[in-house]
Amino acid sequence: MEKRIVLSSNHRDRQGDVMAKEALEDAVVQINGDLKLPWTVEHKRYLPPIGRIVNALIVENGDHILLTAETENFSVREELDWNSALYIERFNEPAPFILDNAPVDKTTVSLDRSNFQSVEEYKAIIQEISQLDDEVKVSSFMRKSLIPYPEIVIKVAEIWGLAHVLKPFADKFGEKIAEKFAEDVYDGGKEQLKKFLNYVLGIVKVTRGRLIPKTRTTVFVFQVPGTPFVELIVDDPDPLLLAKGLSQEELNKVKEVIETFNLRYPVTKIQFILDNSGKWKLTFLLTATGNVIGDKAVFKARDLLVSEVTLP
Repeated sequence: MEKRIVLSSNHRDRQGDVMAKEALEDAVVQINGDLKLPWTVEHKRYLPPIGRIVNALIVENGDHILLTAETENFSVREELDWNSALYIERFNEPAPFILDNAPVDKTTVSLDRSNFQSVEEYKAIIQEISQLDDEVKVSSFMRKSLIPYPEIVIKVAEIWGLAHVLKPFADKFGEKIAEKFAEDVYDGGKEQLKKFLNYVLGIVKVTRGRLIPKTRTTVFVFQVPGTPFVELIVDDPDPLLLAKGLSQEELNKVKEVIETFNLRYPVTKIQFILDNSGKWKLTFLLTATGNVIGDKAVFKARDLLVSEVTLP
């Protein structure tokens, strides 16, 4: 199904943001480029996209300037022929998705301004997180959901523990992995990961009970830029489960899954979620041709949410 929707405008939205005409025009160029913008449900990061956003154009009517585009659902869904627990969805005309996977010089912690009761509380928490490590950049982002669940995104620089361990398989697979680097990971990995764990738990302590809506748990997103772009999701981090999940043993299992898929598809992004036993479970991945592959239960959850938000 294709339909035209309004993505943004030059008028103040519910979050107080205003887009200049030049910014809207830049968005048209990006959306209509070779890389396609994922179409997601209510900005739920842990669910696979339902399609892509295409054919953007500017519509002007007096002082009103609207950025519009068409939404395009995946053309085909079928069970993966070599793993019956997974679905694959694809388009008739393949194209890769836009990804924010460029490496970062500094580890960055980003918080959604919508998850704070006031500007003063936002500034106070930003200050407290900044004091945990003065080499980490703290920034903000803004999802356009009506009531976005609390979310904290940590994009990890290469020098940090998580990226240090994931780096060998985040950038290149197979026998080209340097033996010396592998030895470095083995020797220093535990201390690096312990440092990252303690930093995350420091953020948990600072933000506990202070983000809104208070009825929702806080979701932490660990991002390691590169190809593939690795994303690890943790809902309401429990110290013991998180410690297990960030162990070399569990991260090596993540490595094995990534290698398995990358032998079959050129993976551009892959995401895992920490389950109640401290193990990482695949949610979905994206390929260089714009396919999405993921757990059947994740697709079911996405489809249910789509039906709920599209009800008349």
